[in-house]
Amino acid sequence: MAQKLLAKVKYGEEILMGYEYGDAQNIAVRVFLYQFSKGFDLFFDKNGWKQKTLEYFDNKCPYTGVPLSKGNMDEDHIIPFNREHCGLHLYGNVLIVSREANRLKHGQSIEEFLRNEPEKLGKIQCFMKDSGFSDLYNQYNEELKLACRNLYNQIRITIEGNCRAFALKNSVNSHAIRSDSNLQKTISSTPTYQSNIAYDIRKTSNTVRDNTQYKINFLNPRQRSLSNLPKGRVPTEVFRFLLENNLMSDGDLSGFRNNRFGRTFCKNYGDIEFNCPPQNDMKRFNLLQVNGHNYYVCNQWGIDCLPAFNNYINSKYGQYIEISEN
Repeated sequence: MAQKLLAKVKYGEEILMGYEYGDAQNIAVRVFLYQFSKGFDLFFDKNGWKQKTLEYFDNKCPYTGVPLSKGNMDEDHIIPFNREHCGLHLYGNVLIVSREANRLKHGQSIEEFLRNEPEKLGKIQCFMKDSGFSDLYNQYNEELKLACRNLYNQIRITIEGNCRAFALKNSVNSHAIRSDSNLQKTISSTPTYQSNIAYDIRKTSNTVRDNTQYKINFLNPRQRSLSNLPKGRVPTEVFRFLLENNLMSDGDLSGFRNNRFGRTFCKNYGDIEFNCPPQNDMKRFNLLQVNGHNYYVCNQWGIDCLPAFNNYINSKYGQYIEISEN
């Protein structure tokens, strides 16, 4: 069942109608899954797949065996059409079922709903395989889950980022708008996506402009703090300080070369490159010369990636440096 768009919230004597983050997040994931499905010949209903589905089950409800009539039909996704399962709107994953059966099933998996009906369950599983859907789903499932998780998180961050920017611009109490720390931890632990699916999502979401400025407080009285830094300069100044003060081990350098904190636009590079020969992508990096070595530090960051980087730096090097928003 789709989550209701409007949530009633008791506030004093008033009943407020409010939209929650999950409303936008879940809708965005379903729109993505639907649009992604449209790229396949199995897209439902294209090429008469609805009629073929009815014929496969002899014009009867796959769940109950009851004959179907025009006014008593619902569509039901075998693999749920949501972020967790990433089912697709394709022939082989959409059943035509009776409305009563769909109501009784109500969010259960087909294995749960048909646990006492092995023949009906077996026929549905054969349908998924015979249609070609099972092979297609297995091919894309892991990438889709990563892409949907990324999109789900990005929607909330985009909303929060816009609220925060608007609040700052219009002198609204921006302290009431705070990012969820657990969400940032989720993003920082999410693998770098290498698929075209996830890349397209990331590329689209990164078009949201983020004007947040940052302050770096060096916990060394001889080092002046820096403020009003755009996000692209933060990693460069962080690495400059850490390298000049010999605070990074070879292992640390190696880690930063492989960790892109969720970014995909520079897939062949990490956050820092050591003595890397200039290439076309070097325009995405700032040159940093320290102790006779050339380092190239990435200067293009998405609105969700820099907080993950900042959290990591504050956690690992907190005794030397502290990064915060201005």
